[in-house]
Amino acid sequence: MAGYEVAVASSHARRVGDEVSVVLELLDADLPTGDAEVRLTRGQRRAKVPATISPHGSGVLVACTVPARVRGRGAWQLALRAAGSTSFTCVNARLIVHRDQPVAVLPGRAPDTRLAAPAPRVPERSPVSAGARLSGTVRVVRSKLVR
Repeated sequence: MAGYEVAVASSHARRVGDEVSVVLELLDADLPTGDAEVRLTRGQRRAKVPATISPHGSGVLVACTVPARVRGRGAWQLALRAAGSTSFTCVNARLIVHRDQPVAVLPGRAPDTRLAAPAPRVPERSPVSAGARLSGTVRVVRSKLVR
């Protein structure tokens, strides 16, 4: 899936009150400046928020504010629709949001596969308790040999 590449150093997200402010630098993107729309997708949930596009170096800056009612928690896929466009184009970055934790823009494509959760680990006996059991066993065997 092709999409807009995001600059790591100048793209960020931060909390501003109950909202999240997102700034993305899209590298080598030739987009018209002005109003745009960002679509956030997480599983079956979708939301659209208004955005602005401004020129920046060889690309553009996309700025939007995600209100608290939209956010939820988890990793949101991002897509952009510039003014005059009829479809959204993928942005190769995700917005990571979780209650009471910092927010972040994670540049790069989302993984194509999801691994199954690992099986629960069976707690191993600690070496200290195993050593204690072994020394008790040695004492019992030694006492039987000495008799």
